[in-house]
Amino acid sequence: MSDPLVSIIIPTYNAEAFLAETLASCFAQDYASIEVIVVDDGSQDGTIAVVESLMAEEPRLQLFRSINQGQCVSRNIGIALSKGEYLKFLDHDDLLTPWSISYQLEALQTFAAGIAIGKPIKCNNQKMRDTYRDLSEHPPAETEPVTLWKGKLVEANRQFSPTPNEMLMRRDPVVSAGGFNRFLATGEEANLMLKIQVRCPDTKLVSTYGKIVVCKRVYEGALSVALRKDTYTSWGLASLIDRAQFILEGNHDIDRHLQEYVF
Repeated sequence: MSDPLVSIIIPTYNAEAFLAETLASCFAQDYASIEVIVVDDGSQDGTIAVVESLMAEEPRLQLFRSINQGQCVSRNIGIALSKGEYLKFLDHDDLLTPWSISYQLEALQTFAAGIAIGKPIKCNNQKMRDTYRDLSEHPPAETEPVTLWKGKLVEANRQFSPTPNEMLMRRDPVVSAGGFNRFLATGEEANLMLKIQVRCPDTKLVSTYGKIVVCKRVYEGALSVALRKDTYTSWGLASLIDRAQFILEGNHDIDRHLQEYVF
């Protein structure tokens, strides 16, 4: 029986400075059954050249070029192009630890879960390479066991506050939820959790905090930093759109879920 395919989806925008390292961390995984899909969001630098130069030697790498529409749309394009049973989302400037996919995938399979949330480590730009190299050369022991989350997905999001980079997810609940909300520039993972909770209420979540699964690069120009500082995202609009869609689908219990969703 072959190993299930994991699709790593990387939205990019002007990622020339970091993307080669990010892709190298994907192909350094100790789990080989992967495809890596780069969705470029209208880069104006040498991002495309970086990807094309690597595609010649790595058949698991794909590139899709899009007009500038934002990370959520890019991720949704990646989902549509992907073939994997499992989905891993990764920012263009972050690095997966070598055991990231195998560790979280084993947890998902053991507990028959749909979502695994893992532990990140944040590194400033200057220390990123050293931190990643030290982790890779000296893998840390597991500090806590994998645990099955007993509450609801929205509650889990409140406790763990994950970004998409820290999660490995089964494809089916993500697709059933309609992917990421294109109107959100930040907090999109909380919205996705809400939609999965409503449409796929039996979805289980596991905490894989025993090992670091991603090194997150922190610097002044990082997209996540810029978005967290600029909080003009319309959560109200996103909630109204979700509510209307669920009611059209006949799910009139949506208001209870939305009450849990308000932070």
